[in-house]
Amino acid sequence: MMQKRGQLSNQVIIEIVLLVFIAAGFFYFHMTVQENTLFEKSYASRDIALLLETSQSVPGDIQVYYSQPTFDVGKYSYSFTDNLLQIYEPGNPVSAIYYPFYVDHSLQNFLSTFEQPPAFLISKQKGNLEVLEHGAIIEEKQQAIPCLNVASTKKEKLSMVVLADTALAKIQTDLLNNPKIDFAKKNKEESAISDRTNLVLMLSSGSGSGVSFSIPATDDGQSEKLACLIANSLIEKFPDTSISSPLKSNDALLSKNKNGLAVGIVIGTDVAGSNSVSSALTTGLEGYYE
Repeated sequence: MMQKRGQLSNQVIIEIVLLVFIAAGFFYFHMTVQENTLFEKSYASRDIALLLETSQSVPGDIQVYYSQPTFDVGKYSYSFTDNLLQIYEPGNPVSAIYYPFYVDHSLQNFLSTFEQPPAFLISKQKGNLEVLEHGAIIEEKQQAIPCLNVASTKKEKLSMVVLADTALAKIQTDLLNNPKIDFAKKNKEESAISDRTNLVLMLSSGSGSGVSFSIPATDDGQSEKLACLIANSLIEKFPDTSISSPLKSNDALLSKNKNGLAVGIVIGTDVAGSNSVSSALTTGLEGYYE
């Protein structure tokens, strides 16, 4: 039996209204879940439980610092009891998320409850498994060094000398053979430095991961600008290392080419082995001569 047109239209309208109610219900659920931070608590519970289990299985002693860049760990409270991690909003354990984790009972366990800790330290040391509250872990990145706002006035490219100790011989070779650094003459001998040398780079190896710079004591701002540009290029390549502002020096080699540029660079052994060093030095030079 065929339905009348009016009856068909009413059925379509009813179906549309039902679909709207269903969509609204899903939207409300989604927003409620977001506001109740269910996703964050669920993610953190699995993440922390996995770290706990991994720390126990690693041979030897280990310490793991746990913070979370995507949300604030300190928004919640945490309870580690009976192989179960409980995460809940402060003062509201009813809203808790639970997640199981394995505990190696051959280890002495020191697990507890923490009210809004900034971060955690998970430690397995000398047969003890321990979870401790830790201060907020903030990753500090080296900021760019402010450079002199002066125009480059020593842009002639007749002669460049790159001096380097044995540990930095590869970097020296890379610079001397780099077609981007298009000086008419390139040399690696100290005897080649003269009044007509346009640029002297002195590369020395140091300890650790620091990089420091020296420039002629009589500098007119040009060598300082070049050193600063190289320093900032290194900071971009190695943001976690310590890189200092250029300091004036009375080293005779730095002032031997009286009309040119001179920069001494001490490169820490932890940095020197990277191919990025030559690239950073080249970028700094290009910045001065552009």
